[in-house]
Amino acid sequence: MDDPSIVVELLTVLVIAAVVLICAIRGARGSMRLGPVAVLLVGGGINWLLIPVHLVIYRLSGARIQLNLPTILNALTGSPPQRIFSWISSGIFWVLLYFFLRKWPLNSWGPRLWAVGLVTAGVGSTLYNTLTTYAVYWLTASSWNPSNYFQPERLFKWQFATVPGYMSFAIAAGQLWLISKWLEPVGRTERTVDPIYAVGFKGVVMSKLENQSTRLLCASMLFNSAARQKLLSWLKDKDRAVALELGVDLELAAQVARFAERRARQSWLIYFAILCLGALTAILTPVGPALCAVAAMCVWFARNWKEKNTFAPMFWTENFNPQEIRKHFTAELKREDLAAMPSPDQNFFVFGAFSPFVGAGQDLGGWSVVIALDRPRKDFGDPAKIRPFHTKEVYDAIDLALDELKVPDIDKRDMFFAQGTDLRGNRDLLPDIYGRPVQNLPPGVTVNYIYRDDEKVRHYRCYRILDWGGELALSYYLRCSCRGNTLFVETKRLILTPLASAYRKVDSMTPMDASQTIGAAMAAIVAGPVLALVSPFWVLLKIEEKLGELFSAWKDRKRRKMIKKTPLFNYGAVTSLRQTLSSGEYGHYFQMMDGDLYNKLFEHGVLDSLVEFLDAHGLDTSELKERQTTILNNGVMVQGGDVKAESLAVGAGARALKTMRNLVKAPAAKGSTS
Repeated sequence: MDDPSIVVELLTVLVIAAVVLICAIRGARGSMRLGPVAVLLVGGGINWLLIPVHLVIYRLSGARIQLNLPTILNALTGSPPQRIFSWISSGIFWVLLYFFLRKWPLNSWGPRLWAVGLVTAGVGSTLYNTLTTYAVYWLTASSWNPSNYFQPERLFKWQFATVPGYMSFAIAAGQLWLISKWLEPVGRTERTVDPIYAVGFKGVVMSKLENQSTRLLCASMLFNSAARQKLLSWLKDKDRAVALELGVDLELAAQVARFAERRARQSWLIYFAILCLGALTAILTPVGPALCAVAAMCVWFARNWKEKNTFAPMFWTENFNPQEIRKHFTAELKREDLAAMPSPDQNFFVFGAFSPFVGAGQDLGGWSVVIALDRPRKDFGDPAKIRPFHTKEVYDAIDLALDELKVPDIDKRDMFFAQGTDLRGNRDLLPDIYGRPVQNLPPGVTVNYIYRDDEKVRHYRCYRILDWGGELALSYYLRCSCRGNTLFVETKRLILTPLASAYRKVDSMTPMDASQTIGAAMAAIVAGPVLALVSPFWVLLKIEEKLGELFSAWKDRKRRKMIKKTPLFNYGAVTSLRQTLSSGEYGHYFQMMDGDLYNKLFEHGVLDSLVEFLDAHGLDTSELKERQTTILNNGVMVQGGDVKAESLAVGAGARALKTMRNLVKAPAAKGSTS
């Protein structure tokens, strides 16, 4: 063991042996599928690992062989061309058995066929190995004399009159059993698509099951470091108002992000410790760096193995359970983290840009109408009696009409919006100028703004449908305002699309098969040592961050001073995390049609109930009825996969809000032009 080359050879043998045995065992247990190439590599590796067993049997049979570590290592690693050729040639015999058993499965054999197959496999294995051994000598030996090697009588005597000969039967039995196990259906990697799923854009799986956005976001926190850093940075922003986060459990995603951050930190510290240990041991023995390099390889391989084989299946659609995720990925959330998350009863939203509907998605447009309240309906030429009403009655009538549609899970709530620069001086909205605005306005405060036209805080009635497991959200905002002898009705439609494909990679992740395991082992040879070498830079970066935290009080004082000197400081949110991660595209045709369906349901419900309500109160609705068809037909037009939102002006004195072409697109067909 004083020779460093022996240690390196031993470590190399152990690593290769571990990979071969892991693949063989996982294939036998049904958690990995081995194809022909994998069978060739793993089967040849098993024969390679049996070389020491052959040496022991030869010694027991009377051969003069020294059984020590150098001899065994020389038998395993000596003459690489011979070993590689022997590995591949013996693996080919495994592949032949593989195709044979795939055609005629082992469970269809009777006892007699089993015995015949065993003898045939044993004799065939010996003949095949003998011929390949001769081929090796022929290709690599300096002198070649067939009479010295190929003697059939010796071969017959070797097969049936010696202990090593009978060992081929045991090996053949093991080959038959192991290959039959490898051919059994694999359990975890065979994912069948349930009828409730639908394969959508670029092959991603869309599902109507619950918590789909939460599932994908949590998985992205674990497997996508860029998404994780985006969320953690989002939580650190103390000056940002809490935006609307639709269809996701942000607290669970933050917990998984904190867990992944801690796990990544532990891995970097391990790499750094390995590097330091390698540097120290290099002074004592040249074997130290080699051992540390192997340790770094093992750390990288183990980390990736666990991600693919343990973590990823927990986030598959059919396996995802928020409660289990919460228990498994434990992490403590800071008070600042919780303060940055929306509360379930949030009804106050502060926007920092033009649109107040931050987090609701992309704008589909809307319409507004002005209705005269002093123009009576005429029944056969006689004016009807106008009955006065309160704005609340209009909302109640629309709520009742939407309830009669019998569409499940329509969320109806009152929401209040304010611009981020209009909060100073109002402690009901901004208790502390150095903190965040409130999320919930109590009834004692909402009474000041509901059904009124306040200059700084506006009330909207929101109707929303969350579908496709939170991946699709259609929001319909309605505001009614009575001013003098007119009723002003304003609507706005927004849609939040599924998460982008970059955050859906967990759906394509499966446990490592044999080829992936071998590939990961090969990648670990490079990745492990490289990460260990890079780890000092990560340590320096973290030291810099810790030093920055020491000056956090100074930075906070600077922030407070800046806020105090800026009367129009903007506390509003410009976007939400969920909206930032969305794709801007429908997952597939069904989602597009569902969005169009919900939009038309809202439009019909609102317009029909509005006409009916005004008729019941004796008001003239003839012009509104004429324009109702135009609104329903032209409010949203789906042409060529694009969503066009057209704003309309309806009624006397009405004005158009805006006309726009929305960015929400359906996936274009292959070969189509835009």
